[in-house]
Amino acid sequence: MTTLTSEFSVEGMTCGGCEKSVVNAISTLPGVAQASADRQHNRVIVTWQNGITQPDQQRQSQAICEAIEAAGFDCRVA
Repeated sequence: MTTLTSEFSVEGMTCGGCEKSVVNAISTLPGVAQASADRQHNRVIVTWQNGITQPDQQRQSQAICEAIEAAGFDCRVA
């Protein structure tokens, strides 16, 4: 089975604490199997749970950006 991932462009992460805040904000959202943040490249990589559909992935991508923005950072799907 292929592992599906999505990349998000996140601006405003300046430290490891910022990375942790972003990961904590999204790691419990439906469909998210794993999340990692990289402040040096201003990105977040989300690995989706097995079986998530394309429509669910698109819907959850919006929820991910909303959660990241609620944590105080700028987000867009890369």
